[in-house]
Amino acid sequence: MRTGSSGMLPVVAMACLFVSSCGSHVEKADIGGSCREDSDCQSALCFADVCIDPLADQDWDGLSAGDEVEIGLDPFHPDSDRDGIPDGLEVGPELATPADYDGDGVIDALESAFSDSDGDCLPDQYDPLDALGPAGSSQMVPVLCMTAGVCGAAMNTIVATCDGSKVTCSYEGVPGWNAAEWMCDGKDNNCDGRTDEGFLHEGLSIGLPCLGAGSCGPGIVECDDSGFSTRCSSNPGASGDRSMPEVCDGLDNDCDGLTDNGMSWKGVPLGERCDGEGECGIGKVECLADRTASCSTMKGGSHEQIQEESCDNLDNDCDGRTDETFFGNASELCVPRGVCALFPNMISLKCEQGILKCDFSAVPGYSGSSEMFCDGQDDDCDGLVDEELSFAVTEPGAVIRLPGQSCGSGACAGGVVTCSPSSMSGMCSTTPLAAPEKCDGIDDDCDGYIDNGFALSWKPALETIMDREPQALVSSRMAVVEYSLEDPPEPGEPPAGIYVCGGAVGSPENGSSGISRRCWLYSFDSHRFDRLPDGPEVDSGAMVHDRAGGSLLMVGRLFASGEVAVFRMNGVDFGWSRLPWELESGEVLAAGVDPVENTLNILTNGDSGLLVSMVGLSDGSVLTVQAGERVSAGSFAAGSPSGGFVLFHACNELAGTVVEHVSPDGQVNGLPLAGQSPCMSFGAAVMPIPGRIVAIEGRALDGSVQATREFLLGDDLWHHERITVPGGQGSVMHPAMASSGDTVYAFSGEYGDGGALRRVIRLDRESTEWLVDSFVSGPSPRAGGVAFVSRLTAAAYFIGGYSDEPGGPQPVQDVWKIDLVNPRIGQIAVSGEPGAVIGAAAAINDSGQTAYIFGGLDSPPGPDSRPVSRFLRFNCIQSRFDSIQSGEGGPTARYGHSLVWAGDRLLLYGGLNDTGFLSDLWSWAPDEGWIFIGYFELSYGHQAFWDNPGKRMLVVGGRPGGGLRAYYPATSTWKSLLSGVLFDSYEGHGWFDEQSGSVLYLSSTSSDAVVVTFLEDGLVDQVIPGLQPDLIDAFVVYDPFGRRAMMLGGRDPSNGTVGTVSQIDQSCGR
Repeated sequence: MRTGSSGMLPVVAMACLFVSSCGSHVEKADIGGSCREDSDCQSALCFADVCIDPLADQDWDGLSAGDEVEIGLDPFHPDSDRDGIPDGLEVGPELATPADYDGDGVIDALESAFSDSDGDCLPDQYDPLDALGPAGSSQMVPVLCMTAGVCGAAMNTIVATCDGSKVTCSYEGVPGWNAAEWMCDGKDNNCDGRTDEGFLHEGLSIGLPCLGAGSCGPGIVECDDSGFSTRCSSNPGASGDRSMPEVCDGLDNDCDGLTDNGMSWKGVPLGERCDGEGECGIGKVECLADRTASCSTMKGGSHEQIQEESCDNLDNDCDGRTDETFFGNASELCVPRGVCALFPNMISLKCEQGILKCDFSAVPGYSGSSEMFCDGQDDDCDGLVDEELSFAVTEPGAVIRLPGQSCGSGACAGGVVTCSPSSMSGMCSTTPLAAPEKCDGIDDDCDGYIDNGFALSWKPALETIMDREPQALVSSRMAVVEYSLEDPPEPGEPPAGIYVCGGAVGSPENGSSGISRRCWLYSFDSHRFDRLPDGPEVDSGAMVHDRAGGSLLMVGRLFASGEVAVFRMNGVDFGWSRLPWELESGEVLAAGVDPVENTLNILTNGDSGLLVSMVGLSDGSVLTVQAGERVSAGSFAAGSPSGGFVLFHACNELAGTVVEHVSPDGQVNGLPLAGQSPCMSFGAAVMPIPGRIVAIEGRALDGSVQATREFLLGDDLWHHERITVPGGQGSVMHPAMASSGDTVYAFSGEYGDGGALRRVIRLDRESTEWLVDSFVSGPSPRAGGVAFVSRLTAAAYFIGGYSDEPGGPQPVQDVWKIDLVNPRIGQIAVSGEPGAVIGAAAAINDSGQTAYIFGGLDSPPGPDSRPVSRFLRFNCIQSRFDSIQSGEGGPTARYGHSLVWAGDRLLLYGGLNDTGFLSDLWSWAPDEGWIFIGYFELSYGHQAFWDNPGKRMLVVGGRPGGGLRAYYPATSTWKSLLSGVLFDSYEGHGWFDEQSGSVLYLSSTSSDAVVVTFLEDGLVDQVIPGLQPDLIDAFVVYDPFGRRAMMLGGRDPSNGTVGTVSQIDQSCGR
């Protein structure tokens, strides 16, 4: 508290304070000295008995000591009212009018901003009614409540209440207020004087500098659009968005924190393995200079593989296009043909599928890639004239004939396909020859069918169509007949070729099942066999050509009597006649003609020993001498040009093969062999020229089949060596051999696997392997397969069966086809695996495209064969086999049953299996599967046909009982039509001619045949005597085109399986 005069010192006094000449001199205290009043101090200001400097701010509150004293403040304390607020701040900027908030006359610097003298919660500094009553909300709000931010504009909505000395402010009415400042919106929402406190971006507060992601650079931290978070203003979507669309440049252009994200090439992400376009190979997806992504092997890539484009069906320049540019010279590559030859300069090049091709499109008259008109010109410039299928003529059997090719069948045969008058199609030139069909044995209307619609009668004769494949035999007789230009054959002499006769059906080791009498002539020109009349039935022997006598001679042991006889074949009808020469019995080992002595020399292994017989060909004299003891089984011999024989003794465990020369007079001399003797048995040999012997070695001691050995005479020794390897064409036992000059031929015999040598094989001089010389002429001998006719292809098909081989029956698994309108026969390639088809049954649907085969045996008939239930389908157009799943509950395994197509389904009946005869009847349709119909008569080995006019299945033959009977599906009833002994047969063959309504049946119990003809008022039967050949298990089909019964192969009890194709024809009328 000031103790001197109040108020400012007089100006005069102040001036005199520093001027010594003013009045009398009074000693005044210096600043800091003691005083009682202002005049005691040189500074003229005394406060609290201390002289102070009125200009100094010694309490550092922003006011001079003089000013503080002037307005009543304590110059020694910066906060005169002790409220924590410096005096300078409370006085305000105008010293003349110090701040008095509550207007009570007491300036704010002297009233506490916090003390509440009257306890109304309003501090004295703000309370104008100190001790006069409680403060109102409007008074407390500006002082005691937060009024910053959103509260400043809405203080009237703030409610302040006082409870004792505690004030409570309610901001609930303030728009946008929230105590937690949870909105980032640039506002002070909690009115605490701070804006968006607590919101940070990467640790930085709102308003501070920041660095955006990726390439977005510097910015300022700001609130994002959601109001709940922050962002850098340079980031995507912010106020200063500096982001750019992402490009492939190693930068984060879109500022999403990822570099080159989303960059890919054809869906392959950046950095992953890629396969470039075209020929641009394997690489990795990478960024290119143009900031795009591509495979590294593509253009601009780090391992670019682009090459110049050429015509090679490749995309060399990797642009997604192939062969868009190419180079070439049309004049060098294109040959002008047809109409294009008239305008060669208008031919250019084009590239198609990687090949440079000629472009004729600019040539006048060019028709394009195919002919448009049948006009006798080459309009498409391909070197062919009118070759389009649209100009073709379809012949019976779906045979396609193009213009210029032969066409026509029946009465129209011999035509040529020509262009029609419209030039849009082709036509057969002989079509005008077609006439209404009449019964004359000719296809008058040229539809492929002979006497179609007429009733015919069966002829009482079996005619052989083709028989050119000898059956499997061993130890056949074989001879070569040849002539020269200088010495041609005389009339009546046998034609040139190789003659083969007889042989055993099955090897002796496996028990021969018969002796064949069949003879064949093999042509050097055609390389095929022709069947000759049967020869004598001999079980051992030889054939020789008697050139001087102009005949072929056969000497052999008769199978029936054991006699040795000589037969001569004439060259006119190839018939054999026995010559009246009596010879001692025995196994005939070899024979030869001595042209000097004009004798037939025969080497026989007789009962009494080894014999040599010389038969005079001019006088018939016979001289027989003994040449030693009997030789062991397996020995064989060859005639020598000198008239003698070379004998090969079968080897045994003690010694190899001894080779001897037997002279016509019976003298025997061993041939001196160089080196160790070979081991040979059951072979054959020939001496083509003096000093050379070729021998097929036959069987070794261990049972293996060996090779071919050559013996050559030199330095008084016979040097020998194998000239082929075992396992080749000539590795057989029991063969037949013959020679022509230095060339050796072989036929028949048994291979190591039991199969037969069926082809003529040839061994040339200096050759080390046998070559197959004969061509396949037709189906090999076979029996027991299935056959059917397709009207769609106009062909008969023959599938499977078995063949008698020297080592026992073996399955045949090829397929043969005979064209019925234009006679041709050939083996066809098939797809699928039919396996063994033996004893099965087959039927074909009405369309002629699909045939079905069911059942049969798993191997040729014998004690080890078992029935099967295999169900096959054969497509005649595609030549393809497929298996059909029968499913559960279908027919059991069987053989000897029947199968017919009954309009829309199969009917399967009877057969035989391991339990005995069967009587069940089944139906099968593609959409139904197998359906059991019922049990009826037991039947095995019968034949069945579908009689479409009668809507019935005809069953003929079979056992037990046999007979002719009919099944009617509509009523599921049977009717017996005819019985008789000829029908009591399980190995018979039958045919049905629907147009004639007749069944032809060849019984296996008789040589007679029976024909049953159905008439409107019943039926008649007729026996044809002697029609049945001695065959069983043949393939049989009815040919509706030629109106004939056809038979292929079968098993002859004497000759085994055969390959004969024969027919029984019909004639007009009943």
